[in-house]
Amino acid sequence: MVIASAILGKVHETTTVLFVVIVVMCYTGAANALNDTMDYEIDLINRPLRPIPSGRVQKQTALIISMILFSIGSVLCLQLPETAKVISILIAMPLMVIYSKDLKGKPLIGNIIIAFILGVSFLFCGAAHNNTAPMWIPMMLAFGLTLVREIVKDIADIEGDRSVGLRTFPIATGIDRQANSLFFYPSVLGSAHSCLI
Repeated sequence: MVIASAILGKVHETTTVLFVVIVVMCYTGAANALNDTMDYEIDLINRPLRPIPSGRVQKQTALIISMILFSIGSVLCLQLPETAKVISILIAMPLMVIYSKDLKGKPLIGNIIIAFILGVSFLFCGAAHNNTAPMWIPMMLAFGLTLVREIVKDIADIEGDRSVGLRTFPIATGIDRQANSLFFYPSVLGSAHSCLI
């Protein structure tokens, strides 16, 4: 978010930059806490040393942390322009909750949602500074690269996801076919970026 503010030439607007950074940090922490709560059974297989599956943090505690962070982020966001409020409170936050509860195991849809949420953070920063136009290209690049990253993570987590009945993209399409597509996708993304600039 600091880099996005620098692209906009607005780093000197320290109060707005600080609000943007804290809102994004709070929402990210809240979403991760919620997701880890929902992923408890999966993480027992894939990541047993994480705080919840290892027993260091209770699921109820993680949910409380998530609610507190979402609340702090939303209250701070109320100090920003209307478009920024819409992007964060009415778009990003509901998508984070819906993803953790319902969309994580949907082939490709869950990956697209996560990539969109990360990408839209650039648009949120632009809206906070009342200048979204320069943020569309960073948003699209962040979306594309995050989509690849999320699919790679799904490949790594395939054993745990399959054990609880999730049907992620690698499970639905076959891991070999999916791994091959990852070599193809970055070249397409690079070509698209060249066309944009």
